[in-house]
Amino acid sequence: MVFCVSIEHSIHVAEQFKAAGIMAAHIDGTTSDTDRRFAIEAFADRKIQVLTNCSLCCEGFDMSAQ
Repeated sequence: MVFCVSIEHSIHVAEQFKAAGIMAAHIDGTTSDTDRRFAIEAFADRKIQVLTNCSLCCEGFDMSAQ
């Protein structure tokens, strides 16, 4: 999980990982609940290796509870 300083930064970091051939996704507070859950589940299931976010998964994030 990568913690970024802004939404734009988070999107950019995810895109850079993808450009390097590493499966990545970005989520933030504007990401729909459905898309957010899909991304977190894909990360938990190791379908993606990197999950970037901005001010979303900060405190008390329990991936096993997702």
